[in-house]
Amino acid sequence: MDLARKIDGPVLSEKDALELPGFGLSFELLAVWQDMRACGRVSRADLDPLMLGPRILPHLVIINVLQSGQDYQWRLFGGAHVEEYGVDVTGVCLNQLMTTKNQIDEVKLIFDKCFKEQGPVFYRIQYQNDRKNLRIASGLILPLFDNTEDRPTHLVSCTEWLTGHKRAIETFGDHCL
Repeated sequence: MDLARKIDGPVLSEKDALELPGFGLSFELLAVWQDMRACGRVSRADLDPLMLGPRILPHLVIINVLQSGQDYQWRLFGGAHVEEYGVDVTGVCLNQLMTTKNQIDEVKLIFDKCFKEQGPVFYRIQYQNDRKNLRIASGLILPLFDNTEDRPTHLVSCTEWLTGHKRAIETFGDHCL
């Protein structure tokens, strides 16, 4: 399968995510979310750290949806994210980040898709970290609801990172950031 032709920006189908490395924790989170969803819409209060387990928690991010999806704010930025990016953005809004416009646009596209479609969104983004190493972030983002709202009020995400090894670059070419 030539995935480079199938990838449209940072968003992937569940089928493609199943066939790629770097989505193990995402599928673990998806299974927990789907179990909770069987009882109705999943809220932030439904997220039980014991249910998620110690493998997922450091990779977890919780995002507040602001102004009906016009902006987003990191409510929780897991320890693996802090280690990867070298900064804790808990409390920071997406529109406050000082990074390239292309990176912000891709992150906003992922957040917006999850908010609008109110379902799982798999993603893969290629970038350079602060040490100029090529990295690939692979993950899943899911909607969370408060009991009184029709639209998601929070998003929850789990991300894993691959180094820019040759196979990853050959697989994705220029189809990620």
